[in-house]
Amino acid sequence: MQESNDKKPIISRRRMVGLLGAGAISSAVLAACGDPTATTAPVATTAAPATTAAAAGATTTAAAVQATGKAVLATTKGSGTPKKLVDAFNAKAGPVTIDFQEFANDSQALHDKFVTVFGAKDSTYDVIAADIPWAPEFASAGYLLPIDQYASADFRKNFFEGSLLATSYKEKLYGVPWYQNVGLLFYRKDILDKAGMQPPKTFDEMIDAAGKLQTADQYGYIFAGFKNEGLSAMWLEVLWGFGGEFWDASTGKVLVNSPEAEASLQWLQTAIYDKKISPEKLITFKGPDLQTTFAQGNAVFARGFASAVGDFEKDTSKVKGKWGAVPVLAASGKKPAGTLGNWNLSVSATSKNPAAAWKVIEYLTSLDVQKAFSLGEGVLPSLKGAFSDADLKAANPALAILPDAFATAKPRPVTPAYPQISTEVIQDLVSKVLSKQVTPKDAVKQMQTRTEEILAKFK
Repeated sequence: MQESNDKKPIISRRRMVGLLGAGAISSAVLAACGDPTATTAPVATTAAPATTAAAAGATTTAAAVQATGKAVLATTKGSGTPKKLVDAFNAKAGPVTIDFQEFANDSQALHDKFVTVFGAKDSTYDVIAADIPWAPEFASAGYLLPIDQYASADFRKNFFEGSLLATSYKEKLYGVPWYQNVGLLFYRKDILDKAGMQPPKTFDEMIDAAGKLQTADQYGYIFAGFKNEGLSAMWLEVLWGFGGEFWDASTGKVLVNSPEAEASLQWLQTAIYDKKISPEKLITFKGPDLQTTFAQGNAVFARGFASAVGDFEKDTSKVKGKWGAVPVLAASGKKPAGTLGNWNLSVSATSKNPAAAWKVIEYLTSLDVQKAFSLGEGVLPSLKGAFSDADLKAANPALAILPDAFATAKPRPVTPAYPQISTEVIQDLVSKVLSKQVTPKDAVKQMQTRTEEILAKFK
């Protein structure tokens, strides 16, 4: 999988087993199934019982779809829970069955496989698990089926706005979030408590606290600075936190050559070279390096994805029970926004049975199934309602702050050109800023020009 969407378990395996009991995964999966022929709209954050989209008054919804036959589901390899969920669905012997096909946890390899299959107009797959940047790319290429006719307004209310925006292209919906990730600021709660300090709320507060609390053995602030997709995700959060935007999604106009973008890059340089709260070797840090460093007690603050919790709560972690997390920060007076790292469920445009494909998506995003999937695989659910579940709260100490983080989170630029923009523009120039090869001012100018050149080829 891509660096930004690392599917490391959020819940340690031992803790999960202790929570559920030895055979409870299978029981939870079976209990979650219900009737696979019924419309089981996910439960929203209110306490009201779930209702079908038809009962809510929608005109064209999944409830009206009479689905029968087989749907082929293609996804990355999990730890066994997805297969159990599929087996439980099929055991009910309803009119729809799932043919489950699992592939290695290699995002790029799966991406390339889908491009080959769909490019050949092959109808092998009906439902695919797709990394978050693929939606606009695949939609623009005609690989995905718009699912607006199935996803009613009531159904969409169960998901965070940013997550649905990430699966939309030219005002049409091409996927439903299956599980999520988002950037957070982790901190050493024990260290801040001892110093009588509260978690920071702004960039300046964090720099000040990191400078006071760092030691010869503990960095003040760390992030994954290696030149990959994780670097793009991290920097976009800083850009948004300074009030900047990379582009205007409604017009396609590039906005990155701005004082806010320059300030975001300058802040990163300042943290490393002026305030010295971050080590220069961060340009070699990948996500796992960051997680290991923080888990070993060698940093006060760390920007990482929510999936890092699994490493921090391992029995071998030196910070187990000693850390806290808050949504990412912003400059004073600005609004913070974390970068989304989701995996979505989409219907192939070549599917011969899209109605059955939708039933599969509807089932996999129902509340009980989401809960079983999250506990079994250690990932974050996509449903708003799942974040109030007691078992999930007990398993993940960061769950309480995640609704706020997801409510303000944003997708990376939703354009089929994004993979090229990220690799050739953002990663290249942010990396050069971190190593002082380019000034922030020159970097944003180059970002503007090079991004416009790439986008021109997609018109």
